[in-house]
Amino acid sequence: MSERMIKEHSKVYGIKYSIFWLFNVYGKNSKRGIIKVLLNVAYRGNLVKIFSGKQKSDLVYVDDAIKIRLYNERLERIFNVGIGRAYSINTLINFIEGLTNKNIKTIKENSIKGDILYTCVDNSKLLSKVNFKFTSLKKGLKLII
Repeated sequence: MSERMIKEHSKVYGIKYSIFWLFNVYGKNSKRGIIKVLLNVAYRGNLVKIFSGKQKSDLVYVDDAIKIRLYNERLERIFNVGIGRAYSINTLINFIEGLTNKNIKTIKENSIKGDILYTCVDNSKLLSKVNFKFTSLKKGLKLII
């Protein structure tokens, strides 16, 4: 609905726009998200409930999300913003354990009906319009740990 309203206002009033769909943004001062949860568990020694750990998500480092949104060129399109690669919960746990030298304690539970098992951004449209290199997950994690 919002996208349609923006497009209509653009036509009627001649306003240029860009819409950015940001996927799983993480950074040093994140208040939520899987990276925040796993870092809290690593440092506090709590338990985290996971399903198989095989669910995969695309992520984007907060500085990258900001830089992309600051591009001045109004492209009048809708763009997905993510690194274009999905990482499993198990992989995230392994990366964070390796960087923090902490053990992340997990409890495996059954998945919930309707749970999203895979999200990965197709950012090819965005990258065809802007010259940008996303921060790798490992580098982004090193910057916040």
